[in-house]
Amino acid sequence: SAHVVVGWNQFNNYKSNLFVVSNSNTKKITEFNGINRGDNSSSSALSSDGKTIVIGSPNSDENGISSGNVKVFSLKNNTVTQIGSTIIGENGETLGSNLSISNDGKTFMVSSIASNSGSGKIRIYELDENEYWIQKGFLGGN
Repeated sequence: SAHVVVGWNQFNNYKSNLFVVSNSNTKKITEFNGINRGDNSSSSALSSDGKTIVIGSPNSDENGISSGNVKVFSLKNNTVTQIGSTIIGENGETLGSNLSISNDGKTFMVSSIASNSGSGKIRIYELDENEYWIQKGFLGGN
């Protein structure tokens, strides 16, 4: 069954909420809520099978102002589990600005619009057999 991701920002506390909703019966499958200031998820991507979601929070301050982060979750049997570790950007990078995920949810691309002297960059990650996200590629602007 297909799923849809619906989200909104809570501008008063710089957090956001995302719902994953079943497209067939509009039932809420799960909910993701920002925990810390800056956890306003401006981007998300859902695998075509509806079982994996990648969420970007480019304004998260975990590693300096607007370092950003990316988290990937499995959505199976009404259970939500984080896959691998949170990927954290560098100070000022805004990691998680834009996202794309493969059909099977085992590869994703993430952009950082403020990194590389403002020209941005894209990182490509792939899930290994131990459920670690391994960076497989990098594209940077000039």
